[in-house]
Amino acid sequence: MNIAIDIGTCNTQVATKNKGVIISEPSVITYDTYTNSIIAVGDMAYKTIGKTPERVKATFPMVDGAVSASELMENMIRIFIEKGCRKRISMPKIITAVPGGITEVEKRAIVNAISSYGVRSVYLIETPKASAIGAGLDILSGEGKLVADLGGGTADIAVLSLGGVSSGISIKKAGNEMDKNIIKYMKNHYNLSIGQQMAEQCKKEIGAVKFVDADKTFIMKGRDMVSGLPKAIEVRKSQLIPIYQRTMLEIIRGIVDVLENTPPELNGDILKSGIVFTGGLSKIEGLKELVKDYIRNLKITIASEPELCTIKGIVKASQYINKVDNNKGHEINPLLAVY
Repeated sequence: MNIAIDIGTCNTQVATKNKGVIISEPSVITYDTYTNSIIAVGDMAYKTIGKTPERVKATFPMVDGAVSASELMENMIRIFIEKGCRKRISMPKIITAVPGGITEVEKRAIVNAISSYGVRSVYLIETPKASAIGAGLDILSGEGKLVADLGGGTADIAVLSLGGVSSGISIKKAGNEMDKNIIKYMKNHYNLSIGQQMAEQCKKEIGAVKFVDADKTFIMKGRDMVSGLPKAIEVRKSQLIPIYQRTMLEIIRGIVDVLENTPPELNGDILKSGIVFTGGLSKIEGLKELVKDYIRNLKITIASEPELCTIKGIVKASQYINKVDNNKGHEINPLLAVY
């Protein structure tokens, strides 16, 4: 049996070809620091962030696309697979996505975490390839395709052709960076200390990188840093746009850098096909309008269900597993490596 896993900095998704997506939950694990016993994983663990007693900790085992706590990562993957598949699967083949430009050490850490479940083989595919396949792009043709996958921890941008990456970059600033900037803003301007969940909720409800629709408000709740008492402050979408823009403009500069390093022939293809955005952050208001201000001559497309493109692409890419196993090296194959 083949299992597809997308282990994101913020969310983890598990899918199979027959059942589709069977798990889509936050990449969070809560554990007892005294006994190392696991208390909660996923949705239940996410609700405990910022609310745990001294001996209990809620953490993200993946930070900016890299494993930061290997043992916790192993436990999280095992629990997600068993929860999604309902029963122990004997020696499955697992295919997962990794950020573009990942080092061999970072790659090995992800493989080791997955292998601890007891798998036959682990297959890797770069995130921009998987997201492009999930968005319905033909990356095996010789026609260049430009995809930007905007997630929580990283933004992966790549020009794809003949199943490979012609030019690409992985920016370790994306949705989480926006949340951090909002937390700093509230602290500096209102002396209000807010948590990560509050910042993320604000981004989902009124987050925008350019003013498009009507102005909206959001009630920030936290602790007054002067009095130490609970406090709530109303903020407007319009006043937060410059903060969200800061991160998005770095991503746009990354797109420009990738285009500058792309061969002229492929740039000609991209002039026709444009840019395709995938990933959860692609849903933020004003993205297309902001990108158009800086890259005016390209068509901009936001994929349908962008948050599911990577996991869908991983499932589709699993069809190439047999070609790898059968040593059909003469055929174009988007998979990066097998362990």
